[in-house]
Amino acid sequence: MKFNKIYTALASAVALMGFCSCSDDVTDPVFQKPDQATTNFAIYAPAFQNQTYELSYDGTFEVNLNQQPEYGYSAVTQYRLDVCLDDKFEDGKFQTLVPMGSGTMLAMTFRDRDLAAALTAFQGATKLEEYTDLGLQKVYLRGRAFVEGVEGSEIVTKNIETLNNVQSFYYVPTPAKLYVVGNYAIGTMVGGVEIKDWIAPLPANEDALNEFALSEPEDGVGSKKFYGQVDFNQNAPVFRFYTALGSWDENSYGAAGGEDADKPVVFEDFTGAETFEGDITKTKDSFSFPNCPGGVLNMEVDMSDMKKIRIKITPAE
Repeated sequence: MKFNKIYTALASAVALMGFCSCSDDVTDPVFQKPDQATTNFAIYAPAFQNQTYELSYDGTFEVNLNQQPEYGYSAVTQYRLDVCLDDKFEDGKFQTLVPMGSGTMLAMTFRDRDLAAALTAFQGATKLEEYTDLGLQKVYLRGRAFVEGVEGSEIVTKNIETLNNVQSFYYVPTPAKLYVVGNYAIGTMVGGVEIKDWIAPLPANEDALNEFALSEPEDGVGSKKFYGQVDFNQNAPVFRFYTALGSWDENSYGAAGGEDADKPVVFEDFTGAETFEGDITKTKDSFSFPNCPGGVLNMEVDMSDMKKIRIKITPAE
């Protein structure tokens, strides 16, 4: 037993010494501005570089980068893809594509339609009749990296790669919509008929729901930030959101903190005269404001980070 106690004491002392030694070695990361002239940050040739690649609305493609730029530490880095019709990448003559997901992966996945939008923009076409099908095009690619909020961190790859046979199509992105589904229309007359329930989130009701939809601004297409006004008339607001129309169970987003049991999460403090801010999650639980008399409310929903969706409600002026 004595030896066991001695061993335990020695082990504890060694562990403590090791802990102290490690803590003395801890230093804050120091940012180093990467040098464009000497960087090893590079883009790999796409696997389908020389194949005919026909873009489609729902298709995706992958482009890989080799490593994080030389920042001096392992930084949370954002990656992008620049595309151009020549290898000069002159200002104003290239487009930058944002990958799907968080944007922090060296293996980047892009929507075909985003590349099609860039190639359409190169033509200056804003209407189908202005667009020319140019057949197979050669598209030049380079990677881009930066650390958000860190000045001097932006850098492009040391090399350029190509997609040699791209068949594109006309595509101009339009602002996305976020449908508000709730009790705003109850008690109103539509076509001589009194509305007594929520308008269901079905494709057949798209025209009716467009009146109550939030949308991205024209200069914020793809931002996943939605703005708009909803008139709840004389109804204390109860509602949730739908990213697309399909059924009651699909694409539903509502108030965080509930049980996902199609029950309202009640916020008694909001009266409609002040600002409300809260969290949204994928759920069938609605927001409920029993002490708000209804009327017109301004809504802002930020879905740019799907892990932290936020809502802001303010009274209409």
